[in-house]
Parts: sequence; C-alpha cells; structure tokens
Amino acid sequence: MRRHLAALAATAALAGCAGGNDFAEEATAVCERKGAEVEKLPPPRALILFEDYLEKALPILRTQYTEVKSLGGADSGDAAEMIEGWEAVLAALEDMQEGAKAGSDIGIVIPLKRAAAAEKRADEAARTAGADACVGFNPLTPV
Repeated sequence: MRRHLAALAATAALAGCAGGNDFAEEATAVCERKGAEVEKLPPPRALILFEDYLEKALPILRTQYTEVKSLGGADSGDAAEMIEGWEAVLAALEDMQEGAKAGSDIGIVIPLKRAAAAEKRADEAARTAGADACVGFNPLTPV
C-alpha cells in the first residue's frame, strides 16, 4: 500500500512538473517584454525629471499590469498578491507624477516610499508564484 501511495505521489509530482506553471510562464513573457521597454527609458537623475520619466513609463507599466492580470490564474494565491502589490505601486507612481507636475519634492518622495513598500510585497509574491521576471515592477526601486 505504501509503495502504491509513493508511486502515486511521484506520478502526481511529475505530472505537475510536466504541465508547468502556465501563469508563471505567461507572466514571465509579459514582464520580460514590458520590462525591456521600461529599461530603454533613461532613469530620472533629478526630481525635476520624474514627470517626464513617469509620463513615458506609466503607460508601459499599466499595459504590463493589464496583460498579466488577464492571465489565467492571476486571480488567486501569490499571483493575486502580486497584482494587488502592482495596483498599489501604480497608485503611488500616479501620485508621484502629480507631485512632479506640481513641482513638489515631498509629493515625489512620499509616494516613492509607498511604491517601494508595495513593491517589496509584490516581489515576494512574484518569486513565490514562480514569475521571477516580474520582480522589479516599479522601475524606481532597485531590485
């Protein structure tokens, strides 16, 4: 009986490996593609440059978020936690963009801290979900 159960468990494990993690694979492809687009943007070297940078980066990040969120499996477990983290990152980056438009240093710095905290949670969930390429969604947070 024990051998039968062990064989059954091994077969189930192999089947799981053979099938792969579709969400992780598909999310990785999206994150690699969109991450490459963001990496082409020159990073802001001064607070005054954040508005222009975010004007270019946010549409790319929103598309990445939308594409990954639409994948099968994105609504449960670690994938859902990653998506929730990204939502918080996007909200903070949008607040940062408003602060930059207003010329407010504090309007940039405080949302930047919020984005970094949300990114930390999202990165942990991405790693656990097997979507390592999705770590570093926030381009302003060092990975």
